Amino acid sequence: MVATRLSYKSRKFNHIKLGLTFTCNNSIFLPFSNQRIQYSILMGTFSESIKNLISPHNFWARNIVVIILLSILANHLTEPEHFPFHEDYSFPWIPVLASVILGGIMLVIAYYNFEYFKRKHFVNGINVGILVKFMLSTLCYITVVYILFYLTLNIVFNGVDALELYHFLSGYSISMISSALLISILMAADVYAIYTQLKSDKKLKITSSGRVRYIQFDQLAYFFSEHKIVRLVTTEAEMITTDFNLNELESNLEKQVFFRANRQFIIHPRAVDQVKSIENGKMLVRLQPSLPAHEQVEINISRYKKQSLMDWMELHL
Repeated sequence: MVATRLSYKSRKFNHIKLGLTFTCNNSIFLPFSNQRIQYSILMGTFSESIKNLISPHNFWARNIVVIILLSILANHLTEPEHFPFHEDYSFPWIPVLASVILGGIMLVIAYYNFEYFKRKHFVNGINVGILVKFMLSTLCYITVVYILFYLTLNIVFNGVDALELYHFLSGYSISMISSALLISILMAADVYAIYTQLKSDKKLKITSSGRVRYIQFDQLAYFFSEHKIVRLVTTEAEMITTDFNLNELESNLEKQVFFRANRQFIIHPRAVDQVKSIENGKMLVRLQPSLPAHEQVEINISRYKKQSLMDWMELHL
């Protein structure tokens, strides 16, 4: 689009060709045909956003609907007067609302804890021990929220005298069991997707001078570039020449927890042997295993990448 600015003191518009956007006195005027086009684009974008928001494939939309339905069902089974065919039936608005809020908080906790485990633990492999650790840590966070939530609601609506250990323990037990089942159901697809991805990414295909090799990811230590040739050093101290370049590797290895240390090295957490601060705010990282012709391999991390390195090590070491 072409924009034409008019600055006449009379504040009158000259005739301008259809299809141009022009401004006068900080106001924007669009020809009618262009307004219709932009309106159509805007409505199309808005419609697509709404479809994505309510799509069954949307994590939040799908799981919030499940939480609402389960909250309504569970609260209709807790008290006789909440049974649909009871003569004194009344819809349990407050318990349902409280359950939806608590379920939403539980979902947020589970989601962000899952994202943390995905970055730090799942990326190195999924097993029963890691899954149990994820579940227990999530339930611990939910326990803290449940206690605060239970005490606050009961004190506000029923008073301190209404607090009873039996009701607390029974509600807590039901909440933890239902939370564990719900988390298992909601996260099963994501866990399976990560497991499938790790299984398919189990080996790295390396081409060198027309020859192809497949190296297990758990054998990769670090890559380095020397005279525009990229070489891989494995955990067994084997050095392999590749046809890669570091930029290509950096994008391909992103999901495998590798870190671009500088213009010459890409390293895996298992390759870090020692880290220490040096002059000018830099850091010195000693790698393992060392190259065949060197006693030690040490690389400098600039002060600009120092914080990124520290964050990366905190997540993966």
